[in-house]
Amino acid sequence: KSQPGKWEFIGGKVNEGESLESAIERELFEELGVQSKIIDYVGNNVHNYGCKTIKLHAFIVELLEAPQFSLDHDLLMWAPFKKLIELDLADADRPIINKIRQYVTLS
Repeated sequence: KSQPGKWEFIGGKVNEGESLESAIERELFEELGVQSKIIDYVGNNVHNYGCKTIKLHAFIVELLEAPQFSLDHDLLMWAPFKKLIELDLADADRPIINKIRQYVTLS
């Protein structure tokens, strides 16, 4: 919503007393209606948009079911890494691509 026209990874705020892992599992359930399983922590990026600073934590996650809806996003796309690196990502999300690269085989 704050980055119209940009692609971004699904996520949201971590509630007080909530772990990062619990937060992403909750956010995936709230935004997509799916249960998920954390595979690994990828890393983080801190980005200052001027009016706010975002600390983005990224995870490799296995979805245990297919998404049925998307509450917070106009479009939803599952993209292979080759496509992901071509997208017009939000500034806070862009540096996470290099951290994801280690998990991807481009063959």
